[in-house]
Amino acid sequence: MRTPRFPLDRTQTFTVVRGVILFFHHGAWCIRYRRNGKKAVESLAIQDDRLAYDELQKRSRAFIEGATPQEIIQSRHHATCTVGEAAKAFSQEYKEIALGTQRKLRGLLSQWVIGEDLNESTGDWQKRNDADLARPFCGLEIHTVEKRDVRMHLRKVRATVNRLGRRNSRATAKLVLDAVRLLFNWLIDEGQLKSKDGRILANPAARCGKFTFDAQQDTKLDPEAERDDIVKTFEPNHEEALLGWYLAHCPRLHPFLLLGFHAGLRYGEAVALEIDDYIPRRHRIRVTRHWTPDGLVTGTKSNRAARGVIKTREVPTNLHPELEPALEAHINWLQETKPRGWDGRRLFPAKAYLREDGSTNVGAYITPNNFYRAVWNRACAEIGIKGLSFHAARHTFATKCLHAGATPQEIAGWLGDTLEVTLRHYSHVIEGLRKERAGLLGEQMTAAPKRGPGVVS
Repeated sequence: MRTPRFPLDRTQTFTVVRGVILFFHHGAWCIRYRRNGKKAVESLAIQDDRLAYDELQKRSRAFIEGATPQEIIQSRHHATCTVGEAAKAFSQEYKEIALGTQRKLRGLLSQWVIGEDLNESTGDWQKRNDADLARPFCGLEIHTVEKRDVRMHLRKVRATVNRLGRRNSRATAKLVLDAVRLLFNWLIDEGQLKSKDGRILANPAARCGKFTFDAQQDTKLDPEAERDDIVKTFEPNHEEALLGWYLAHCPRLHPFLLLGFHAGLRYGEAVALEIDDYIPRRHRIRVTRHWTPDGLVTGTKSNRAARGVIKTREVPTNLHPELEPALEAHINWLQETKPRGWDGRRLFPAKAYLREDGSTNVGAYITPNNFYRAVWNRACAEIGIKGLSFHAARHTFATKCLHAGATPQEIAGWLGDTLEVTLRHYSHVIEGLRKERAGLLGEQMTAAPKRGPGVVS
C-alpha cells in the first residue's frame, strides 16, 4: 500500500496488511486486529497522524511474522488478558460479598461476559448454548475496553429476547452493568488494569447507567398498565397486618420494618445502622452510611448526585409512638442475649453461618436476597400483598406525612431527597390534597363574621 497523504482523513480506515486496521475513534487512533475469526481492539491513545501510521507499520510487520494480537498488545502493556478470562478469575476469587450475591454474580458473568459455565466437580469451563450473548465483548482485551464497547454490549442485552418471550428490561441491563463495573473495579484493585508505563486505566463501565435506557422499549406506554410515575404504597390494613405478622413470627426484624414505615429509611440505610446511631434523648436516628452489594458506603444514597459531597441526615423517631419503644426493647435484647455472630455494634445483625474455612461470620449484613426469601415473600403471601417491596414502606411514610400536614420541605429532609425529587414522586398526593382544600375560604366567608376590635358590623 502506498504511503497515504498527511494529514490523514479521520473518517477513513487504513491498512498495510490484511487483518490490521487503523481507524480514528473517540478522539484517538485505534488498531483492530483480526485473525482466525478472533478480534481485538487496541487504543493507541495518540492523535498524531504520523505516529499512528508508524505504529500501524510496526504492528503489521509483527503480524506478518506470526505474532498473535494478544502478543502484539502485550508488548505495549505489562500484562493482558481478555475480558472473558478476567471474568473467570474474578468469579472464582472474589468472595467479599454474601453467598447469595456471589451466585447471582457468577450467573450474570457466565451468561453475559464469559459464555461458559463452570463445572464445580471437575473445575472445567463448558461452553453454553447461548455463548453468542457474551460475544464479542468477552474477546476484547481488558486494556482496550472503552465506554462504547460497554454501550454496545448493553444494547445487546436490551435487544435479547429472554425465556419469557419478551426483550430484557432495563433492570436486567443494570444488573449486567453492575457486574461489569464490579469486574473492572476488581482488576484495578488487583493492579491488572495498567498501561505499560504503570498508569492506572479508568473503569470503562463507570457512569454508564444511561446506556441501559432504550427509547423504543421504555417510552411505550400501555394505557391499561399502571403508571410508573406514581409510587406504590401499602393500604392501612395491609400495613397493620404486615407489622403484626413480623411481631409474631420474626420479632427481631419488627423494628427494622418500623424504620421503613415510621422513619422512611431505605433498605440499605436501615441495614447499616449501628446502636450508636440512635439518639434517644434527642428523639433522632442518625443516617450516615448505607449498605450496597459492593460493601458499606459512607453517606446516604442521595450523595451520588453530590459529586463527592457526603450527605448525612437525622430522622425524628417520635413521629409514631411505636417506633422508639420498639428500638429500645430491641437494643436491650441485643445487649442481654448477645446473639451469635453479633459484633456488638450492628443494630440488625444477620444470623451467623459457617464459612468454607470453618469460621463463623461476625458482623455480617442482612442481604436483600436473604431478607425477601426468608421472611418478606412468606409474609406477603400469607397476607395477600402483591408487587410491593420494602421500599414501598418508605413511600407509605412520605404519603402519611403529607396527609398529616407535614410540608414537602420537611419530608424531603427526612427522606434525604431533594425537594424536586419529593415533589415529582408525590405530586399526585399533593394534587389530591389541593382538591380537598378547594372552597376552604368560601366556607369561612359564609360563616358568621366575628366581632372584635376593628370589625365593623
